[in-house]
Amino acid sequence: MRNWPYAYALGADTKSAVLGKIDVTILPKGGDDGNDAAWLVSCQFMISAYSKVADAAADPVRYLSSVEVQKRIAIHFSVLPTRPVLYSDPEVLANNPFFKIMPNVFNSAVARPSPVGAADYNQLSTAFFQNVNSVLTGGESAQEAVAQVGKVAKRILRQDLVGGDTEGFRGRRLNEGPGAARNYRRGSRTPLDPLAFWRRYSA
Repeated sequence: MRNWPYAYALGADTKSAVLGKIDVTILPKGGDDGNDAAWLVSCQFMISAYSKVADAAADPVRYLSSVEVQKRIAIHFSVLPTRPVLYSDPEVLANNPFFKIMPNVFNSAVARPSPVGAADYNQLSTAFFQNVNSVLTGGESAQEAVAQVGKVAKRILRQDLVGGDTEGFRGRRLNEGPGAARNYRRGSRTPLDPLAFWRRYSA
């Protein structure tokens, strides 16, 4: 099964038909010299820079993002916390054993939407999940799936370069480019890099 972390809590429920039959692991890498690379999707609490009650609005953000609340959410819903300390918390690990591998996953993760696909990210994502599903259900071989996804990726990159981006995706910064999500600090136009945030506060 390919899903978000919340699915683990559902599968571990005592009424679940797959109780004891599922687990979480790191995505496979390509070859001996390849790197494991999961994608990181960040959902933030935000306060408008134009809010007239910014201080009051910050209170629920502080509460919901606190260690205590994130711990409860992690235990009951297997949602990945932003607080690094919770990945070694005994109570959290007792309910979500797979959390112990997540710091390494974050350290090699890439942001989503991918700056590689830019505005065509949805096309690339669709090609990936449809072909992965086809492999899992026996519709095609892994080699055929890789070839199909490769065709879509090459077409997108060719369009990108023909469109005038002579540097291609290598010239783009994380969280920049058409179709990429931008996260801004309050009162600032500086993009927030969720990966840099994780690495800074987990050091």
